[in-house]
Amino acid sequence: MSSRPSAFDALMSGARAAAKKKPPPSPSSSNKRKSVDSKSPSSPSAPSSLQPPENPASLESKSVEDRISPEAAPVAKKSKIGALGLKERIAQLKTKMPQLKNKAGDFDPKSVACWDKGERVPFMFLCLVFDMISNETGRIVITDIVCNMLRTVMYTTADDLVAVVYLSANRIAPAHEGLELGIGDASIIKALAEACGRTEVQVKKQYKELGDLGLVAKASRSSQSMMRKPAALTVTKVFNTFRLIAKVFGHDLINDEN
Repeated sequence: MSSRPSAFDALMSGARAAAKKKPPPSPSSSNKRKSVDSKSPSSPSAPSSLQPPENPASLESKSVEDRISPEAAPVAKKSKIGALGLKERIAQLKTKMPQLKNKAGDFDPKSVACWDKGERVPFMFLCLVFDMISNETGRIVITDIVCNMLRTVMYTTADDLVAVVYLSANRIAPAHEGLELGIGDASIIKALAEACGRTEVQVKKQYKELGDLGLVAKASRSSQSMMRKPAALTVTKVFNTFRLIAKVFGHDLINDEN
């Protein structure tokens, strides 16, 4: 007599029969699963979606402006525009200088000023005025030039008026201060030689040929190479420097006498 099957055998036989009835997986579904797995971020083949690093040679071929960060780009452009604007203002000022010869009633300070209100008066303006005066012989015309110059300074920067008046009068302080610049030709020749990399013999020889230390300084400056362009001079800066030289010179004299 055969024994009855156990519950475990009956369960296993039912599982086998269900597995035989289940259809096998199609190849399309397996391929789809593989393609999905290949697109996962953890797959080693994922670097195809990343951008390749730039070639160092291509970085060197780029211009400086292309490599400037977006935050620093406006500053760089502004500095270039500022340097270009300075040259344009100087050229514009030279073309407008003849208007200083007009009568006071026919002169407008706005037509000559190439700097904004409140901005320090450029020393170039005063130099051009002095050069214009040196080429004139009539006192009426010279008076008109100086008058229109002072009106221009008062219109733009009234704080620089005192320095302009003293420099125009070839002084650096009122008479009651007793402050004199006290610099002779020998000191200027020595300073030019040291500043421009020349010898005193060369400066003296050129001084005899040109007859003016200002022209010697201009010729020495034009032949000198500089690492960077210095900042433009202002009337206030030149005036304060002259006063500083005079005070230091007087202090040294007092120490030498003691």
